Amino acid sequence: MRTVWPDLEGGRLRAPYPNALRPNYTVTEGDLLLSLAATFVTSTKLGDTSLTTTCLGNVFTFPADRRRGLGRRVVEAASDDIRCSDVDVGALLCDPELEPFYRSSGWVAMPEAATLTGEETCSEAFA
Repeated sequence: MRTVWPDLEGGRLRAPYPNALRPNYTVTEGDLLLSLAATFVTSTKLGDTSLTTTCLGNVFTFPADRRRGLGRRVVEAASDDIRCSDVDVGALLCDPELEPFYRSSGWVAMPEAATLTGEETCSEAFA
């Protein structure tokens, strides 16, 4: 992770998400991690309804191992598990230039979507 995002958390080594939020999807050769995709499950209230969301993120393939289909393998494994689960929403945040990669694994871009945090309301976000 520090290879791609060296300034993240001051360059300290860290797990992609807390262990309690697993699973992680990996491709390895022996003890060497080549590619990773992580998911975590969270709940969100929408009015009186509670929605369960599985988020896919921290997809990474070591640069020397890219263009071998490893990233696609971990993304497809995670995506299949999300589709087969009983969650209400599957979510993925990515840079726009990565949309074709994720689209090929069944993800659909929603450029009109907004991410709300804290006390922000929908009317404030779309004002």
